[in-house]
Amino acid sequence: MNRAAWLTLLQTWANDWEANLPDAFSDARFAAAQAQLLAWQLAHIPAFAAFARSQPGVTMPFVPVTAFKARRLAADYVSADSAVEFHTSGTSDGQPGRIRLLDTAAYDVSLLAGFRHFVLPEPNLRVRCISLVPTENVRPHSSLGHMVRLLFMHLDDGHGGWFLHETLDVDGLRRTLERAIAADVPVLIFATSLAVQAWLDVWPQGVTLALPHGSRLMDTGGPKGRTQLTDRTQQHLWLTTTFGLAPELLVGELGMTELATPRYETTLRAHVVGDVPPVRAYAGPPWLRTVALSTSTQAPVPLGEVGMLAHVDLANLDTPAFLLTADLGRLVPLANGQTAVELLGRVPGAEWRGCGLDVEALLAEMG
Repeated sequence: MNRAAWLTLLQTWANDWEANLPDAFSDARFAAAQAQLLAWQLAHIPAFAAFARSQPGVTMPFVPVTAFKARRLAADYVSADSAVEFHTSGTSDGQPGRIRLLDTAAYDVSLLAGFRHFVLPEPNLRVRCISLVPTENVRPHSSLGHMVRLLFMHLDDGHGGWFLHETLDVDGLRRTLERAIAADVPVLIFATSLAVQAWLDVWPQGVTLALPHGSRLMDTGGPKGRTQLTDRTQQHLWLTTTFGLAPELLVGELGMTELATPRYETTLRAHVVGDVPPVRAYAGPPWLRTVALSTSTQAPVPLGEVGMLAHVDLANLDTPAFLLTADLGRLVPLANGQTAVELLGRVPGAEWRGCGLDVEALLAEMG
């Protein structure tokens, strides 16, 4: 294996998935690729190799995401001053993790394939992009910011814009929405849950705009561990009644800086294409798989039971593809043997400390 060959493999897989080829969902294909990438990362990510050696007999060395705060978890060919550096939002202690990549090639292939599949599955649909995601000036190391910039580059009709800077530019946003209505161009809105709330709070009461048919919104949650006074049900009702957005076209995104590949709710694809059940759970491409683990034994729990979520993302090329989170959830079955993830909160601190993973000790083993 070499890096260029892996990028070709990933792009071919994305093409097969878009064509709905049965092999795209093959367990054998995933297992072979997983074994290949694991061997590559053990050879090229020193801290990951040290972590794996600290767990004799473990075939799947899931790295706790907290490790990104304390250790350099990048491949040996990625320089310490790489221009591609993403920061996590930080948890309750305020300390972010840092992710360095050689480039965003694998990230971009995975992102575009997943987004088109779940959020923009209609062939050749022209959209006008609206961003309520912080700009690069405000969040220079945001993977979400990179995601939205990439999608603008590939999808925007040239007349969209960014409207969240230090504050929300509600007047500019309104003018852009009105121009889209006049041109009958569907809008594609990117927003965090906090940004939707800020929009709701400052929008003139009683003013409604009927956005063009096919308009949609992708929303993503705020930083983990931070209490937010947002009500997604209320936000969806407001978006539907104020802008005429179809409820099915309001899609949640679930992403982590430590993972190259986001997940999305299936409601939009179910509504437009009809090949998945409409669930408010998060699905992804076939090179991303998630398992729910017992908080006490770390063994996989049966499908549908609650466990601690661990992810294998084969688009994570320059950083470990095998990650353990402190998220609780269950897996929901979909078509073709795939699953979606239903989030159910965070592992309580006592269980996290008692689950058999002494994170501090593991970090010490990683050197």
